[in-house]
Amino acid sequence: MLTTRLLHPQILRALAASGHGSKVLIAAANFPVSTTRGANAALVSLALAPGIVTCTQVLEAIVSVSVFEGAAVIRPPRGDVEREPEAWGEYHRVLSAAGQPLRLEPLDGERFMAEAADPAVALAVATVDELLYTSLLLTVGVVASR
Repeated sequence: MLTTRLLHPQILRALAASGHGSKVLIAAANFPVSTTRGANAALVSLALAPGIVTCTQVLEAIVSVSVFEGAAVIRPPRGDVEREPEAWGEYHRVLSAAGQPLRLEPLDGERFMAEAADPAVALAVATVDELLYTSLLLTVGVVASR
């Protein structure tokens, strides 16, 4: 029996096989994850019911077992939203609580899609998070020797 926060065997396998510079896509409900993910990405669907499971919940589980050095999000088109998307604050909170206070890099939609389709993406997790601009692309960091 595992005692870590993350129990999903396919997600654990993909994270264990990834290395420095590999990427992890956490895709919201509107993201075309089945057609826009790296060719090497293991696809895990956590689509249980609308809003269950969210991108923030996946992030909370993943940061409990892995280290990241970068995080990118989709920048809303100018004029589409007046303030930072709600989920971004949650991402800051989760990453900081995990000791990984990363700056979120906002990318325009086209660039985010290109990055998500990169062969370096080792894992793509599909959620049913209905909030807009919540998809997240993480870059795996380095585990320091002890």
